[in-house]
Amino acid sequence: MIFMSEIVNVLDLLDEKGTTFRYPKDLNGNKNIESNKKINLLELKNNFDHSMSLLYLTDQVLYDYTDEIIY
Repeated sequence: MIFMSEIVNVLDLLDEKGTTFRYPKDLNGNKNIESNKKINLLELKNNFDHSMSLLYLTDQVLYDYTDEIIY
């Protein structure tokens, strides 16, 4: 799951508190995202796609075990 941790690390660099993408400015009126921060979007997309392929197959792997669970 290295790919998923890479995604979290990149997003954490931009949005450590989880508010940067929701609010363009902080309480003091300063920009939340500094203009000098850069991320490689292609690398982020590739990591995301790879992680999703693993997550997509997870339910199929666990299916045999989950049909015994009573919801």
